[in-house]
Amino acid sequence: MAEMLFETELSDITYRLCIPARSHSHLPPSRRLQHPHCNNIVTIHSLPPEIHRNIYSFVGDIIDVISLGLTSRYFWSISSEYVEDYYTPNVGSWAGMNLVCVGDGVQRRDYPPGLFAAQELAELNQKRCPDNESQPFTLHSFASPTVSKIYSGDTPPESNELVNRCAVSGIDTDPAYPFIKPYLIDSYTPRFAINQHWVLRNLTTKQFVRSEVIAPYRGYARGPFIGGGIGFGQVLVSRICWSTSPSTDIEDVTNITRGVWAGHRFDIVTRSTNEAQAREEKWYDVSWEIASETGRIWEARYGPEWREYLHFRFENPDRCGGPLGIRNRPTPENTAPSPRLVLTDFGHAHVLMPKRIFAYALRERRFVPVNTHFLRPTFRQPGIFENAYIIKEYKDIVRDLIASHFQRIALQRRDTDVSAV
Repeated sequence: MAEMLFETELSDITYRLCIPARSHSHLPPSRRLQHPHCNNIVTIHSLPPEIHRNIYSFVGDIIDVISLGLTSRYFWSISSEYVEDYYTPNVGSWAGMNLVCVGDGVQRRDYPPGLFAAQELAELNQKRCPDNESQPFTLHSFASPTVSKIYSGDTPPESNELVNRCAVSGIDTDPAYPFIKPYLIDSYTPRFAINQHWVLRNLTTKQFVRSEVIAPYRGYARGPFIGGGIGFGQVLVSRICWSTSPSTDIEDVTNITRGVWAGHRFDIVTRSTNEAQAREEKWYDVSWEIASETGRIWEARYGPEWREYLHFRFENPDRCGGPLGIRNRPTPENTAPSPRLVLTDFGHAHVLMPKRIFAYALRERRFVPVNTHFLRPTFRQPGIFENAYIIKEYKDIVRDLIASHFQRIALQRRDTDVSAV
């Protein structure tokens, strides 16, 4: 649980729940053609757009879809959507599906409320585990490859695959082909609106969570993907876990093994899309409730300064062992003060670092304990002690002052012991 929740980006969950906003056309606005209705001659262009899309649904081969798109800009506006879907088959593939993260400690007859109908539950309660007939069938049995199709991570096509196939089929000789060729390559990247706010929606309960609220810091949300260690994936996992056993490898402050969203259906859309649908039915904003809940989970893991900790590892991936920066950085509960101090070289400057967590900064000839676990690296500025860095010219002075400080402490303790005798 801890590895999945705290050491994994979980961006693949976001990717599979996102419904990207369609651009409707890959043409510049000034050149975009509307649906043509010229003269009174009945042609294929005269048919309603719904009929056109129905025709597209019967075109099986993507090359035939591209060929139809070469006939006009209007048809290319439809074909381009199919090209984008071809290159991004996994985008939104889990949207609207019932999701649950199952623990191996789940017992028989223990299923999230509403996940199965009464008749389905009766059938499941009579089944045996396919991998071991002596064991009853449980929710975890669905993880068996003999019961379910196991997702292995479909590899998207190469970005130039359609270009090569067009060349083989001969449609690259069409006069309009040079115009669409760049878009055949560009469609490899799904078009997420990074300048808009996105929301994670629970389609079962009609609740939604806003990206800008759950992001650890302002500016971390770029489209549906949120940096800093807490995103839609972490929010979802923290609420869809299901197990009979409450035992986990994290400090459970939210009853995480009985997820209140386990078995529900979800998607991720832009806020404008959600607001348009909210005019027709009631939706509930639970963003601040979720932000408070995830805050308690991360605080239990990293302490009251968990935001600063996430900010440090997000801003310093190279120093923290990757984008999340957890494996090479000690966590607060695994650290302790130590009087053994070392000077670590960072290029032309030095920073006074402890053996574990505490350093001492000199201020008006007094030594003040500073928790460097959450310090952010800063550029060297004028002055000696305006930040954690110690300029090389003052390194020896500081070392001597620190040595004299601890010598004075040792003498005071010795004098105290003597006076006590």
